[in-house]
Amino acid sequence: MKNKHHLGIYIFNQTISLIEFDRQKIVSTLDTPQSLLQSDPAGNSNDIKLTAIIQKFLRDKKIDAPFAYLAFSNQDIVLRSFLMPWMTQSEMHTALVFEARRYIPFKIEDLNYNYQTVTIAKDKSRKIEVLFAGVKKDLIERYSSILNQAGLTVVYAEPSILSALRLLIFKKQVQKNQRTVLVFLKQNHGTISIIDQGIPKFIRDFSLLQEHDFAQLHSNIVSESITREIRISLDFIRRQKLFSEQIHRICLLSQFSSQNLAEPIGKEFNIPITTHTLRSLTNSDHDVDFDYLYAYGAGLKSYFSSTINLDLSRALEEIPRVDKQQPAINENFSFSLKLGLICACLVGLVFLFSKNSMAVYEKKLVDLKKKEGVYSSFSIPDLDKKRDEVVNKLQGYKDVRFKSQMAFFLSRIPQKLPEGTWLSSLSIKYEDVKLQTKIQNKKDIDKAKPPETKTVISIDLSGFAYSSNANQQIGLINRFVANLKDDDILLKVFNDINLKNAIKQTSDDLTVTAFQVSLKNNDQLKRP
Repeated sequence: MKNKHHLGIYIFNQTISLIEFDRQKIVSTLDTPQSLLQSDPAGNSNDIKLTAIIQKFLRDKKIDAPFAYLAFSNQDIVLRSFLMPWMTQSEMHTALVFEARRYIPFKIEDLNYNYQTVTIAKDKSRKIEVLFAGVKKDLIERYSSILNQAGLTVVYAEPSILSALRLLIFKKQVQKNQRTVLVFLKQNHGTISIIDQGIPKFIRDFSLLQEHDFAQLHSNIVSESITREIRISLDFIRRQKLFSEQIHRICLLSQFSSQNLAEPIGKEFNIPITTHTLRSLTNSDHDVDFDYLYAYGAGLKSYFSSTINLDLSRALEEIPRVDKQQPAINENFSFSLKLGLICACLVGLVFLFSKNSMAVYEKKLVDLKKKEGVYSSFSIPDLDKKRDEVVNKLQGYKDVRFKSQMAFFLSRIPQKLPEGTWLSSLSIKYEDVKLQTKIQNKKDIDKAKPPETKTVISIDLSGFAYSSNANQQIGLINRFVANLKDDDILLKVFNDINLKNAIKQTSDDLTVTAFQVSLKNNDQLKRP
């Protein structure tokens, strides 16, 4: 009888989760120990132990599903969306690879990659919208080897957001022809994904209070925070003109019930909103986490293919080229003889020229030895050390900073403090980073410009909030963070403004809340 069970696997840098399920329900699960995915201090991996654990799980559960479907976490996947001029299919691959190099932080030769293209009308002309995904070859080769030795064959691999989207479409909670905002709530942080016509156009992680469990926070505080993060995300995609049409639905997913959060969020945006627990989506008898949601969605690919196809399990094959037939060469022995005599003469001339050149270089060598002076007894390591000392001193002089925006930040940021809050420290870090320039041809090396340098600025703020009503102190902190995010001038410098933590403590018999806020710009190193 044909085995109706399927196998899905989710891989993150610290965990690997494997589930066996039928079409409607999880049958069995496996979580491998985190320590097995890390190398020991001697640099030896634990892949053999990991293979043995998976083999035992398959044997104990009597699983006879030889094919494995993988979902990789957002941290391990390169997922980019960009526009290209319209072109024919025969021109597409070469042009797309060239364009993709601008958007990925790795060498494209080191990736297993795939892409999906859609022709759209934009600015009164045809454009090609590209969704590009890639994963490092050594990463997928490692896990494919582990699973192969355990008796499984990797037949498909994709980003986890597509796995989650497939499960939601399968459960009829998301429609492919709609624009949907997906909000994944994971303890004290979350992820916002904006889906348009079944394609992820935007993915953004955000954090809440790091010192508390999300489920234990006051619902008004949580809903306000989620509302603010959704608004920031929608404003960003509209500024980037990714799309401007109406959002059809907001969908909240979490391990626990989030029904009490839905009403204020839905009223704020006037958009229908639904909430789901992971347990209800997977039809599980016990609580499950997002790892199993992604694994479930990946395994559904074996019989339900409703989302775009971005298989990363193997390298994308190159477009075959047809070489033109070379014309036959007519032999002419008389011409060959004359050519041989000419070559012999040239060889003789080269020999005489090289002999004269040797005498010149020997004289230069004697002159150089005289110029060595005190350095004649230095070994090559000693000379390298001396050179490095001089270079480091020179670099230190060049790195001295003469200008700073400290005065601007000191005057601007305190203006955003609500009454009842104050700062105890403010630190600004400047870091100059050189951007490497891509050189397409060897002929361009001499013409290449020196590497550009960009200054990365980050600010860490620490302070306190006080209110006679201690429960209102966190609201003051959230208002401060919102004020920073609403400042157009600060947003030009920082695109990542987040509350790192907030801790209640006692000072002079008063209860105050200490907080830390970080301001960063993660896009400063990206080329326009």
